[in-house]
Amino acid sequence: MRAAAVMRVTARRVSVAWAAGLMIAGAGVLGGCAATRPAPGTLPPPQAEVARQLALALEEARALGPGHPLLVSVLHSTAAFYHEQRRYAQAEALYRELLRMQETRAGDRHPDVALTLERYAALLRDADRPEDARRLDARAQHIRAAQDTPPRATPAPARAAPASPRATPASPPTAPVPSQSTPVPAPAQAAPAP
Repeated sequence: MRAAAVMRVTARRVSVAWAAGLMIAGAGVLGGCAATRPAPGTLPPPQAEVARQLALALEEARALGPGHPLLVSVLHSTAAFYHEQRRYAQAEALYRELLRMQETRAGDRHPDVALTLERYAALLRDADRPEDARRLDARAQHIRAAQDTPPRATPAPARAAPASPRATPASPPTAPVPSQSTPVPAPAQAAPAP
């Protein structure tokens, strides 16, 4: 299969898997009575289908080569799914693979590495490994401080073409925006004319 066809099929698998996952969560299928619950260690049929689609997407994306943007996206999606399912060992393995790939391709100080570190740290906190999580959070904060970028809650958008080497003019400083908790003084009223 040509790379473009693989990319279309893989992207569709991830979309279908996540749409099914959202429908599962929205319908409350995660709970249910004891008679409808799956055996321990297994997933309910709809979630098993999501896992199967993500596994197929991951296999197809790996065929595109290490560091391919679609592989990065599928790794993030699959790791997030496993994290949500409390399958911490599987999610951790994917986050480690993703970190190695991102550090090799973009360097260990890239904002995408910080995002992966933050998500990996959240996984470790949920897996009751707070010391490891603090170490990863500190590393992510160090990267963000060096890049002057705030933490993100969503994956980074696909990267555009590299910026030109020309320096861009700095924007003028802006006045700080008052927070909602800080009262804003009322404007002064003009004195009445005599």
